[in-house]
Amino acid sequence: DDVDTIADVFLEYGDRMEALYVPYCKSKTASEELVASHRTYLSRAQSLFGTTVPLDSLLIKPVQRLTKYPLLLKDALKYTKQLDEPYDTLEEALREVERVLEATNNAIHLSLLTNMDEPLSDLGKLLYQGMLLVSEAKGVLKAGKERHVFLFEKALLFARKVDTQASKGKFKYEIKFKILVTPDIQVVEFLEGDRYKFALAVKDQMRIVFKAPNLGAKQTVTRALRTIILNKTTEICVAPVHNNTPSANYNSNTLTPPLSSSHSHVGRSSSLSVSDSWRKDLSQPSP
Repeated sequence: DDVDTIADVFLEYGDRMEALYVPYCKSKTASEELVASHRTYLSRAQSLFGTTVPLDSLLIKPVQRLTKYPLLLKDALKYTKQLDEPYDTLEEALREVERVLEATNNAIHLSLLTNMDEPLSDLGKLLYQGMLLVSEAKGVLKAGKERHVFLFEKALLFARKVDTQASKGKFKYEIKFKILVTPDIQVVEFLEGDRYKFALAVKDQMRIVFKAPNLGAKQTVTRALRTIILNKTTEICVAPVHNNTPSANYNSNTLTPPLSSSHSHVGRSSSLSVSDSWRKDLSQPSP
């Protein structure tokens, strides 16, 4: 009963936890900078009130606690199973806490994106974010480049991790290029020689090879892409046809909308088509 009570707490307050933890964790870097800028004053205040724990240590506590919740619930689940007790509620609570942790982690990574020229909300829901090795199928850089990939419902963003304060482990993500997810994209899930690799291709225009850190990441990305492409294809098939004239704003053989579109490009590569941007990024020996 006590274990179920603990699980019920997480189930009842999961949404509230997300509403509190997401903005708090996103503001962690800003709060650290604020504390650093007032270090002398805070040290005097600490001495005046006789506190032994510095403010930095207190501010990090909520972040540490959030990462410990899944571990605690996993332990409770492990020993509950050994006692042959019902554990359905515990499993549900663990999924809810992991959801909150993932939402918080995603929000932190999204907050580190720079050189955006459009709201992230325009790209739809975030389905995956993580580091992948990315290379051009016929390029000279066979090893690929490390790119932090953000998969949204409408587009893939490819970003490079840039250290801002290397000694303190602080960094940002600089967007290198973007690919809109359209029905023209083909997902090649199995490549000979490496089970962690997969590819995206659009006829003769593009073929990008990815290598995931593990099978779980590969399956998450490929399944999400297949679902998006299937949904977009279905939307096209069921859409009413008003005339036989092709839209002036869409070409089934292109990766992006026309160059005049305000959302066709990202950041500093706005003078290039996205097709040129990905090839330029992946063909150069720079980071």
